[in-house]
Amino acid sequence: MLLSLPPSLLRAEQKLTDLELRLHGTAFRNAVRSAHIPMTAEQYLRTSHIQLGLLAGGILFLSLIVLITGLEITLLSFSTIDPVTWLGILGIVVPGTYAFQVYYPVIVARGRRSKIELDLPYAISYMQALSTTMPPYEMMRRIYEESDMFGEVSKEFGMIIRDVELFGDDMITAMRNLQRVTPSPHLRDFLNDLGIVFDSGGDIASYLGAKTEYYRDQARQELELVLKTIEIMAEVYVSAFVAGPIALIIMIVAQGMTNSQGMEWILPLMYVLIPAGAIVMIWILSLMLPPENLEVTRKEVVEHDFGSSIPGIGADGSSPAGNEEFVRRIAAQKQRHMVMNRLKNPLRTYITSYDYSLVAAMIVAGIITALWFFGWFDTLLPHNPFEGFLCIAIIGFMAPVVVAYEGRRWYVRSVEAHLPEFLRELSDMK
Repeated sequence: MLLSLPPSLLRAEQKLTDLELRLHGTAFRNAVRSAHIPMTAEQYLRTSHIQLGLLAGGILFLSLIVLITGLEITLLSFSTIDPVTWLGILGIVVPGTYAFQVYYPVIVARGRRSKIELDLPYAISYMQALSTTMPPYEMMRRIYEESDMFGEVSKEFGMIIRDVELFGDDMITAMRNLQRVTPSPHLRDFLNDLGIVFDSGGDIASYLGAKTEYYRDQARQELELVLKTIEIMAEVYVSAFVAGPIALIIMIVAQGMTNSQGMEWILPLMYVLIPAGAIVMIWILSLMLPPENLEVTRKEVVEHDFGSSIPGIGADGSSPAGNEEFVRRIAAQKQRHMVMNRLKNPLRTYITSYDYSLVAAMIVAGIITALWFFGWFDTLLPHNPFEGFLCIAIIGFMAPVVVAYEGRRWYVRSVEAHLPEFLRELSDMK
């Protein structure tokens, strides 16, 4: 998109990008790389410029439409037909969006740091178990392959595998490259010490055993720090989005009872600002905390139902010419068995994939929308039909997804609760 601009604008944009990089320093470059954003710092800033330009253009276009049509909406003494209002919106939204885009890699990098340092002790313990039979590089490859267990640590070790196999670096060079960009100082120190032990020919198993206990204590301290941060954010959330709005509404209602002033200006606060603030808080917490792993892992398994002992069927399950009808019947029978298994276990089928819950959510939201079009909400909620429709539609859309999420969490918790007993019985069989 930038290539289609005139050369003068391209040069101006390049100078602006260079100036921003000098102002932000190397910390911004490191933050972009630590956040695993799939672009360079220059590309990230150029993308931000495009987005800011589109945002500013959209605000100006909307203001022109409102000013031409004369559509007037007054909120807190600000009118949409006043050009000063739109200049204020432009002066707040665009710089605020730019500040968020610049700070976004830092937020993501800090969130990845917490996740890495919480999973690092378990990864090192796993490496210690493998160290008696595997060289260090193969241990790192196993950590990379077990992304379901080690999360962000697997992604960091994947950088080492990439540098070795794709770029041709040796393992020590790849480890040093990772030390420069990883957001976790604990992982940086671990890789540095592991490289020293490897170069000096030391006992890697003993080193990993010592580091396992050390980083377990560090992870406990990191978890306590994260919990304290959550406590502070919870207090901010309660004060700003629970207790504050309640006190404000009480004062406004009391004031409205003493005079005839309308209360329409509070509607944006209730329907926009409070939900938006809550969503932002939840999003920040999701970046800082390791998410609960409720994913259903899927791996392709090639099954050969028939071997060479059946006439006309090869050892690999292939069928020569003339047996296509037989193979089609077998495939249709397998399809029927799969459908019957899903019908016999509807809850398990429903929680296996969120696609089913999304389809159900769209159906429910469509039914609620149809009821609104037919005037059902005018009868049920004559004073606020649109507000009631909006709230019920959101609840109806989210309810099937919430059921799928909670069902999957219940299933995972149930399996985890039975694991200790299973392992205990397995150990008694020896």
